[in-house]
Amino acid sequence: MKRNRRQQGFSLIELLIVVAIILIIAAMAIPNFLRARMSAHEASAVYSIHEINRAEIQYQTTYPMSGFAANLASLGGQSPCVPTPTSACLIDNSLATASPGSGAKAGYVFLATGQNTVNGMNTKYTVGASPVTYNVSGVRNFCSTEDNVIRFNAGASGSTPVTNEAACMNFSSTRRCASFETSKRGLARCTRSAARCTICRQAASLLSSAPCVTNAC
Repeated sequence: MKRNRRQQGFSLIELLIVVAIILIIAAMAIPNFLRARMSAHEASAVYSIHEINRAEIQYQTTYPMSGFAANLASLGGQSPCVPTPTSACLIDNSLATASPGSGAKAGYVFLATGQNTVNGMNTKYTVGASPVTYNVSGVRNFCSTEDNVIRFNAGASGSTPVTNEAACMNFSSTRRCASFETSKRGLARCTRSAARCTICRQAASLLSSAPCVTNAC
């Protein structure tokens, strides 16, 4: 007497359908993940520039005969760090060494350049930041000067951090998030800049008085 044996399992068509669904979900999720990661990198870059600005003020106060730091490395220092004019220990060394050809921090490279030297003192400085890989680690360049206003422009492949005040002043000025976010009229005018406003809000979560990374709208 023969027994009917019924094998249970997935057919090839069923497996292909499952694979297709997984691929569709991945195609939808991966771009969103990449955009979120780039936004996080840009918010981190804004915070890092804020930290460099703060360190520059401390450096000028600590070493008045030098003025502002000659370069980014002068603001950091390896642990255990002993403060000197060329290694002031004012920022984490991971940021102090995040310059083109040396390293990176959260997908961005930075440069800080002392300028307008008078009697051996740097009376001005420019700090710039650019994504390591455009459209992967970020899509915007950022900069600031001794006025402590953080500015931005649309990046491009091969972008490098700006090193002079004139170049930074060509970037779009930023607005304070506090006033921007509380203005419904301002938000309405800025619907065309929603992506930039998103960065502003992310920066606000890091800084109590973060500059809004958007244009004048």
